[in-house]
Amino acid sequence: MPDRLALLRAHLKQLKLDAFLITSLTHLRYLFSFSGSSGIALVTEDKCYLVTDNRYREQVKSEVKNVVPLIAVRSLFSPLKREKIIKPKMRLGFEAAHVTFDRFAQLHKTFPDNQLIDTENVLETIVLSKDADELEKTRRACQIACKVFPEVLPFIKDGVREHEIAAEIAYRFRLAGAEKEAFDIIVASGWRSALPHGIASDKIIRHGELIVIDFGCSYQGFNSDITRTIALG
Repeated sequence: MPDRLALLRAHLKQLKLDAFLITSLTHLRYLFSFSGSSGIALVTEDKCYLVTDNRYREQVKSEVKNVVPLIAVRSLFSPLKREKIIKPKMRLGFEAAHVTFDRFAQLHKTFPDNQLIDTENVLETIVLSKDADELEKTRRACQIACKVFPEVLPFIKDGVREHEIAAEIAYRFRLAGAEKEAFDIIVASGWRSALPHGIASDKIIRHGELIVIDFGCSYQGFNSDITRTIALG
């Protein structure tokens, strides 16, 4: 984690930012290993703060290291103001692609005396370069998906519904060590195989049809994505 933060801080220095607000849950997982569904983080020159709600009070302690945890009662921005972490006149960068208009309005209302600087692709640029650990986790996600596919083939029969195949894939992902599906599994048979994103439906698979299966799993925050087309019969 320190290397990732060092890279982020180098970007902040280049952009002349005093602090950087992270609102993407994917980026929170990448930087701090936090897997909760609610949270933001603030990175300064020498400290990191992670704000979440009371549901994740204990989870933060077990997942996140070298970060100051803060618990919000309502707005996730309020602890940063209450503890006077974001001081007036600070140049505060934020992830433009991961802040809704409503959240930006809240941010501006909470910190009216700060310069709010929208940034693009700061963490996305850092993520492009993978270290050995990241490559291994990505490789493991791919291995799980490749292992599951041949196991599922015997279940693909005339009369089975698409969503039953998707459920079998998801179940076997977890048996193999994945934490979840990387995205909604696509199982599209017959005429539905022409759909660009034919998420599994209750359509019954029939003999003689082509079936497109697009699937992937998440392993410790890193994803795989595999597409296969098979003919039944």
